[in-house]
Amino acid sequence: MSHHPEASASANPSINHQPSTITEAARQRILILDGAWGTQLQRANLTEADFRWDEADPTRMYRGNFDLLQLTKPDVIRAVHRAYFEAGADIASTNTFNSTTISQADYGTEALAYAMNREGQGWPAKSPTSSRRATAKSAGWRGVSVPPTAPRPFLPTWSGPSSAT
Repeated sequence: MSHHPEASASANPSINHQPSTITEAARQRILILDGAWGTQLQRANLTEADFRWDEADPTRMYRGNFDLLQLTKPDVIRAVHRAYFEAGADIASTNTFNSTTISQADYGTEALAYAMNREGQGWPAKSPTSSRRATAKSAGWRGVSVPPTAPRPFLPTWSGPSSAT
């Protein structure tokens, strides 16, 4: 294999400096977006108490409303951002996929949607490893939130590929 000096970092000065904007970084290389938030938050083994706050309705269940963690357990959110940045992500999404009044109505927390979005937008920037990183607002749609009181949906069983010719 021959060595091409024009492909080395020393021959290409644009590789040797930190990009000043996300646009400049995207011109230099493929950028990496963080990964699945749901699985990261499920790994935290959170309990119902982690989703509660002083004014929480004692008759409601909030576990599984991960957007609520911006307000109740911001350290968990910061830890996920930090882990993704340390793993090499350039862009961190906010944990606000269901921070809409429509989705939050499932939990009776629609009045907190604004606060969830306000707090959620700042966590990636507050990460100690966020220098020269970007934040992407995560916005979902109504059908994603499944409240803890909802019955499990029927999931058909896949029997494998059809043997019919």
